[in-house]
Amino acid sequence: MGRYCSINYKHFKTAESLIKAVSDKDYKIALSLKGTTTSSEDLAEKINHLGLKGVSDITLIIETPYEGSNEYLTISNMEMDVWLKTTIIFEQIYRAYRIMNDHPSCHEAKSGYCNKCNCNSKHLENVKPRIREFVRLPAKTSSV
Repeated sequence: MGRYCSINYKHFKTAESLIKAVSDKDYKIALSLKGTTTSSEDLAEKINHLGLKGVSDITLIIETPYEGSNEYLTISNMEMDVWLKTTIIFEQIYRAYRIMNDHPSCHEAKSGYCNKCNCNSKHLENVKPRIREFVRLPAKTSSV
């Protein structure tokens, strides 16, 4: 994602250490079950709008109730592990920046038609995602 933005991932063991680390200047988005759902396109629009307003730092708070948030979002109404939520939100941030920069999504490249201009996929031929995977599975080992 370095092409689009820089991300600093920090893990805090206590809510108090999180509160000390978050700046008052940051726009804070808490991910919780009580938040509102949003689409990838809406997230892209939100990030773009915040940038136009001069907000340069967005802090995403996952799995910790944080009263000082500017906004509350949810990934799903189902409960899931914090690492899965982190993976999903990283993917959605990547997707949002792809949308903001008018890069075709994987779906558009595979379908053969561009959703933006409904043309054939000739201009989509060389699309190569920069992020290959977020979760690495252990390599299979063979026993001899």
